[in-house]
Amino acid sequence: MSQQVLSDEEKATLSRFYSYEGEELPIRCDVDDACLKRRQRRRRTVHFIALSLLIIFIVQNWPNWTASSRSTADHTGNSSPFEWSSVTPSEVFDWRKCFGKFQCAKLSVPLDYSNPSGSKAAVAIIKLPANLTSSSKKYGGPVLINPGGPGGSGVETLLIFGKQLQTIIGENFDVVSFDPRGVGLTTPSFYAFANKNEAGLFYADYPRSFNSSTDSIGRAYAYSNILGKRLEETTRNVTEYVSTPLVARDMLRMSKAMGYDKLQYWGFSYVLYGSVLGATFSAMFPDNVGRVVLDGVVDSENYYAGLWSNNLIDTEAALLDICSACVSAGPSRCFLYESSPELVLQRIENILEKLKLSPIPVFGLPGPPNANSTYGIVDYAVVKTLILVMLYNTHFSGELLVNMLASLEIGMAQFWLPFTSGQSLRQLLTCDCPAPGHEPPPFDGGLERTLAIACGDNMIEEESLSEVRSVYDDIAELSSFADVWGIHVACSGWKVKGKERFKGTFNQKTSHPLLLIGNTADPVTPLWAAQKMSKGFEGSVVLIQNSSGHCSISATSLCTHKAIRAYFQDGTLPENGTVCETESKIFPTWSLLDDVDTSAMSAEDIAILEASYTLQKNYFVPRNVMALPNTMNWRL
Repeated sequence: MSQQVLSDEEKATLSRFYSYEGEELPIRCDVDDACLKRRQRRRRTVHFIALSLLIIFIVQNWPNWTASSRSTADHTGNSSPFEWSSVTPSEVFDWRKCFGKFQCAKLSVPLDYSNPSGSKAAVAIIKLPANLTSSSKKYGGPVLINPGGPGGSGVETLLIFGKQLQTIIGENFDVVSFDPRGVGLTTPSFYAFANKNEAGLFYADYPRSFNSSTDSIGRAYAYSNILGKRLEETTRNVTEYVSTPLVARDMLRMSKAMGYDKLQYWGFSYVLYGSVLGATFSAMFPDNVGRVVLDGVVDSENYYAGLWSNNLIDTEAALLDICSACVSAGPSRCFLYESSPELVLQRIENILEKLKLSPIPVFGLPGPPNANSTYGIVDYAVVKTLILVMLYNTHFSGELLVNMLASLEIGMAQFWLPFTSGQSLRQLLTCDCPAPGHEPPPFDGGLERTLAIACGDNMIEEESLSEVRSVYDDIAELSSFADVWGIHVACSGWKVKGKERFKGTFNQKTSHPLLLIGNTADPVTPLWAAQKMSKGFEGSVVLIQNSSGHCSISATSLCTHKAIRAYFQDGTLPENGTVCETESKIFPTWSLLDDVDTSAMSAEDIAILEASYTLQKNYFVPRNVMALPNTMNWRL
């Protein structure tokens, strides 16, 4: 066999690789270059096999972490699930034991507060009770939680994360959440499609990137008008009554029904909503503000204007944070390693550019049965959308993201299959074949709920295609992710506006000052928005968490969550502009709790740290958080 000779450049590259691995370049390879390449291939093969197994595991379980199910199966393991249909709505709380340690009820509220004697809505509410009775001097009262969306289910969120949230706030508080109007178990409800097959036919041709062709925005605009007209004709009697101001009134009713005139609230944005709802309540009822935390803050004025044009100010900063972490981690952890963050980012941009011209066909995940029975196309829209989604939780998904991108760079696309549009559409277009005499269940994709709230809230009555293009151009000047941020165009054809829309001001003196929290590189709610909104609410402060990702729970920060606890416990606010560091990292060790020195911590601090870490590890993007058809592939 002839001896293969390496160039000086190849030898230098491989020599650097061995130095990163803590080894010296094998002497024998100086005379036998083939052995050097074999050894390098073996080492990289071992690394890549380990990485591949990790990616396969995470990808196969990703839907469980990124999507919330509408099912109300008992998360406590009880053999008899709680039946919400057995709960009778009432104007006073009639709590019933449910799901182990939880209590459930339905509060009857006016569908239209201007006609209190008219039709009613029934709000599904769940409570994790405090560890002491309401008669105790240390009892803190109820704290309402909203997970955001619009369209996120508070009932499901509390079932999954209630214990951790209560640990942070304090076990002397009841932690309460609810499904807002039009969402989950709250009635009346509505559906855009009679069944999932009908939904599949609608979404099959919906543009997944708004810059993929000259008519992408025009097609999305046309589809928006079709969906808007359809919902106007079939659901107006419900969708007129799901607006944010009406939900704010519901929250006041809930708080008063629990015996408190002043609201205690922790709202997560998840793109648009939890912070908007909290800000709206505080503006409508400034004298009824107890403790209100806005976590991941939206510019509410921009939201109600119907623009959604400044959400992406820090999106590139979040991606660059991952690139910086890649450089620090080195090539043994980051397969896109380069000597600077900018060079790592350039490799990512090169991968995306290549996909625009050369999408990758993929057949099945390696390993599981029927591996070749599914297929899809990994293209620019799939990858760009998933990058944006994974920026929500960089401290969990950052390392996974860059190494999945590295797999694309060498043509391995299997890990991306679950996120392709073909996969989701195949699920929609297959027949469930109900028993004779039975109709298939109506389709609940979540998109229509997001649009009913977000689009129904805004002040735009009619919008032309040229106006939609103009807003898109404005967003594109801020961020390269404009082409997968389609909430504005998705709302452009919405016909049904809320019966009550917010027309007030966010310049208010509240009965207690608000606590606003922003991350330094939040991909969808920039720190700038928290600082802007804080200026309107007298006495409010902004706590800054020094991390990328969306909302405080996207990273583990004892500092942040101790500040939240102190605020709820005794009203203490941190100094405005306080910066909290995080214990978690983008390229983490196996277990954060093993690396943090807890020897000097109190039992309370250790419990808060563990709760914060659990929330960060299990952070999920609600099924309809993006509110866009181009994300159907990962939401279903």
